[in-house]
Amino acid sequence: MAVSCDSELADRVWFDTFVSRLQEIAGLAVDLPPRELAPLIHGLVDDVPRSLTLQQRFAIRSAIGRAVTRIGRLDAIDARSDVARLFLAWADDVTGDDWRVGLERVVKSWAAVLEEAGTSSEGRGYNGCAGRVMRTIEARFTDPRLTLEVVAFESGASVRHTARVLKQQTGRTFLGHLHRTRIAAARRLLRESAASVKEIAGAVGYVNSSELGRHFKRLTGKTPVQFRLDHGALASDGRNAR
Repeated sequence: MAVSCDSELADRVWFDTFVSRLQEIAGLAVDLPPRELAPLIHGLVDDVPRSLTLQQRFAIRSAIGRAVTRIGRLDAIDARSDVARLFLAWADDVTGDDWRVGLERVVKSWAAVLEEAGTSSEGRGYNGCAGRVMRTIEARFTDPRLTLEVVAFESGASVRHTARVLKQQTGRTFLGHLHRTRIAAARRLLRESAASVKEIAGAVGYVNSSELGRHFKRLTGKTPVQFRLDHGALASDGRNAR
């Protein structure tokens, strides 16, 4: 019985570590460019055992799927047919003998796409209309009334042209950039300040803490309170977490 208990404990440890790393990577995707996420993803499967139960395979498949989707929304990789096709083929056959090898292929392909995304967009900077939009977002994201119409006017272009160029050059929409910028700022405040979640919501441009919470959870996988308890300066005693 002792051997069985020890085995179950070991299974929980590696799987909990695996899921925690996925969640952390998804959270870092708010702040880091894609190319800096790639090395973290490359090492994801290092501690995953070669022999896995069916239940463990389903759990890993679910965790990987959630992380790929979340980071895909941030870095515009979810529409890449090669990643999607490889993931679906691997996820569809959970009983195959080479399932663990397939997991490595999925992770390697995912990391490669992030490296490419980092080279093609983040690494080259933004020019023209897209650059002006990005600078406007960075300067005015705390304004709850900031809209695509406002930044298009300040960029000297039509709304339609601004939206098209932004998507083509950066892979993200105006709202995608706006929420990413706001949540990155919220993460910094949650880590470094004693301000309440309600105060932080207002400081980064959201009308209330519920709106902040919804986008924070969508982009990082955690609520603001959970993030502060895990990473904030007040994490040790939980003071003013809310």
